[in-house]
Amino acid sequence: MTTGKNGMTPSRLREEPCPCGSGKTFGDCCFEKKQHILKIAKELNQMKNGDEEALEEQLFRCLEMSYLGSEDDEELIPVSDSMWSLRSVAKMDTQEIIEKLESLHIHFDKEQFKKQAESYVSSEKLADDFYYTQDYEPEEEEDFIWMAISELWKRFLPEKPTIEAIDEAIIDGYNEVENEAFEKALEKWNAAWDMLDQVFPLDITSTDQIMEMGDFCYQFSDWLVDFANINIDIGQKTTSAVTTRINTVEKIFSRFPDVDEYTYQQLVIAKAESLAFLGKREEAESLIHDILEQYPENARAYAVWGNMYWGEDNIPPDYEKAKEIYFTGISRCKPANDVLFEVLEAMNNQIKQENKKH
Repeated sequence: MTTGKNGMTPSRLREEPCPCGSGKTFGDCCFEKKQHILKIAKELNQMKNGDEEALEEQLFRCLEMSYLGSEDDEELIPVSDSMWSLRSVAKMDTQEIIEKLESLHIHFDKEQFKKQAESYVSSEKLADDFYYTQDYEPEEEEDFIWMAISELWKRFLPEKPTIEAIDEAIIDGYNEVENEAFEKALEKWNAAWDMLDQVFPLDITSTDQIMEMGDFCYQFSDWLVDFANINIDIGQKTTSAVTTRINTVEKIFSRFPDVDEYTYQQLVIAKAESLAFLGKREEAESLIHDILEQYPENARAYAVWGNMYWGEDNIPPDYEKAKEIYFTGISRCKPANDVLFEVLEAMNNQIKQENKKH
């Protein structure tokens, strides 16, 4: 899904259905909560000696909990007094980490750990099953345990990626997106993609299954959509960029044929938009028709369809046809038709500019 200055966003468009499942749009539901969390994080960052990296770790978890339906702010994971973070643990040497675990009454043996890890794809799950069962104290430093196990996994089993390693690469990519370093973001996300088959068996073909197997700071399905769309942010609308976008969409469908409905719709629409740019409007419209037959209230589908009749430089505009499509969408898409009013306004502005020239 794309929006903003260059099209990319790490979350859903404000006019799309909110990921918490409320039935409202993101802008009318969790958007304000997200902004509130960001504001609190910035304030805490000023209070906690500028340890922005540690606060970001906690912020991602807060956002995840808010999307899972938490209604009260106190249900969000608080910032730990100990302020441990994955990055601060990574700065410790191996013996220092093990000694710290021992000081918490957590016994750690390297060979035993490697044997335990053989049947796991999540360092956090391994920590839950073997290390949080021990009598650790003080309890306020309990976060150090899973962070330590995650870091020791990287050092002792570098050839065996984990769910957390994929999640970290996805987060790193979004950080690059925030800085508009889209090529670096794609590099991180390609690394995340390359790890998928090493972590998840090939018979895991559903995004819902992926989310059940591990906790991700961003919805995994949302990331797949952004993974496809980032090619546009890198190359804007060029033949190379949209062709790569189509290839990525097809790659995603090949690996995850049982994606959730939201992801399926967004990826098909992205492919249709790209095909239209390449001059394959008949094929593009066929995809849009298929989507609208199944999901007649998908506002973005109408927006992309209407744009095919005026939004590309290589075709003569048919404003009346585009307007007909937009108004059909507006009449059907009550929950989220802001996107249609926006494209309609953009088209009308273009018409005004053309009339001024004449």
